[in-house]
Parts: sequence; C-alpha cells; structure tokens
Amino acid sequence: MGAQAIQCGDVYLRPLRITDLAQIMKAIAQSADELKPFAKWFDCVSEEAEAEFIRLSQRQRRMRTDFVYGVFRGTDGLYLGGIGLHDVSFKHRRAELGYWVRTGFHRRGIATAASARMLLYAVDDLDLNVVFVRTAVANKSSQAVIRKLGFREIGRARKDLVLRGRALDHFYYDILATEIKRRTKRLERLYRLKLD
Repeated sequence: MGAQAIQCGDVYLRPLRITDLAQIMKAIAQSADELKPFAKWFDCVSEEAEAEFIRLSQRQRRMRTDFVYGVFRGTDGLYLGGIGLHDVSFKHRRAELGYWVRTGFHRRGIATAASARMLLYAVDDLDLNVVFVRTAVANKSSQAVIRKLGFREIGRARKDLVLRGRALDHFYYDILATEIKRRTKRLERLYRLKLD
C-alpha cells in the first residue's frame, strides 16, 4: 500500500495531498460536534495546521514512522475521513491504529472497511507483530468497530488524556499478527465495502 490508491469496495484509501486541504477542512467543520469530545487534535485545527499535517504525513511516510491515508468515496472522490498507522516501530514491530469518519457517513461500515484493510497492510506489507488502538470509554461507535475487527481489550487507562479540561478514561485494545492472519478472509470481506 504505497502512494497509490487502495480500493476498499466503494471507497478507496490514498495518501493525503495538499490538494485535499479544502475537502478536509469542510469535513472537519461538518464533523465538529462529533470530533470535539474525542479527537485530541481538534483544538489545533486551522487551514495552516492541516496543510502542515499533510506535509508532515508525507515526510513521515518517507521515514516510515506513520502511514496516513484519506478515505475517499469511489464515485466522486469525496473525502470521508482519515485513517492511519501511527508511531510505527519496526524495532518492536508495532503501531497504533487511528481513524475518523465524516459526519453523515457513520454506521455505513467505512471505518470498519478502512481499518480491516490497514490491519492486513500492517501484517502483510509492514511485517508488524501487533497493532494497538485506544478509544474513549464514552465512544461506543468506535468500540463497535474495534470489536468487529477482532481486537482484544487489554485494559483501561484512567484519566490518561485531558481534552478541553476534562480527563478521559480510555480502553486499550490490541490484535496480534497471528490473529490478523487467522481472520484474513473475514477482514477481506469487511474491506469490500458497498455503500448504499
């Protein structure tokens, strides 16, 4: 999954480009009410900050420390959200998965499809041994995605992230390469998303 677009049924994943900036800003603005309670990066959002994030994600891809993708609708290229493997360590063979989906496109399997594809990429292309994910205890939608993918809850961190003055508890999950490989056929079915 290099710099080319990767099909996931009716959506595709592609590294971000500076030409995506206007679409990204519009999606973030549209999704503000849902992002604000859970996204630690939300308070830093500006056109300049997002442009720098795109450039940073391109540098990090070249350095092989983060692999960030936009999720786009196949029919018209509409930006639907983002997904990435972050803090990649080839020494320890691990990474953290993160994702978000634009308001108006929830509960359609987009996060699940993109995440399923990223898990296979983590094992097949990057040879990672474990992928972690964390989610706020209150983020039930994200927990449903994580469970559907086969992650195992490994613990709860109490008050481990302060957002807008509130300390939030998070659930931590992991999935091992051996578990991903056992689920390959299921994950392949999940990432062949058909949008209504």
